[in-house]
Amino acid sequence: MSLGNLGDVRAKELLLQALESEETVMQQAAIAAIGEIRAVDAIDEILRFANSEDWLVRQRLAQALGNFNTEKSISALKFLAKDAQPQVREAALFSLNLIEQDN
Repeated sequence: MSLGNLGDVRAKELLLQALESEETVMQQAAIAAIGEIRAVDAIDEILRFANSEDWLVRQRLAQALGNFNTEKSISALKFLAKDAQPQVREAALFSLNLIEQDN
């Protein structure tokens, strides 16, 4: 999503609206963009997708959470690291590793 590429926190409101879309592609793009702009105050909004039925949404969430070194994001990544879908697990473990390297 190009809004996330701008790196502009002002895009956050539009991204939060995109999370409400019924289209999973829009949800995925919004989650990724929120991670890209590192909108820490939007973590709660994207965490609700940790139990999404669509594994691609969960994978995108795991990737986005790698941009946030917070207790909530680390806890969610540990949860996603146990996902039934291997791609989600791999993304969560990769993000946890990124956060660990930043410390």
